[in-house]
Amino acid sequence: FGRRVAKALMKYQLKCRPEPIGTENFWLRRDGQPLLPKRIEKLVSAYGKKAGLKRCYAHKLRHTSSVMYLRNGGDVFSLQKKLGHRSLVMTRHYSNLADSDVRAQHLRYGVADRLKI
Repeated sequence: FGRRVAKALMKYQLKCRPEPIGTENFWLRRDGQPLLPKRIEKLVSAYGKKAGLKRCYAHKLRHTSSVMYLRNGGDVFSLQKKLGHRSLVMTRHYSNLADSDVRAQHLRYGVADRLKI
């Protein structure tokens, strides 16, 4: 994650995060117990609706941020490592770029257009 997210996570950890009770989980309830996956899903959905998003869930955020990472110039190998995938095949599943993205990349990096013939 970038600096903006790191700053937000640091703020949570220093100002809001309760003292953990027998857990190493980062996201905690007010009583120091770990947030359960179902609760995280509900929170993501609620915050998504509040932000005006119709269907917002954790996996969709992961997929969208992966595609945006690639669109912004990130490479698939770094993304693979960040996502924790053993195989590049799985990372490609996340990075299904729109046809317009593929065309733009081809126009930008096409070999034939760079030849000085």
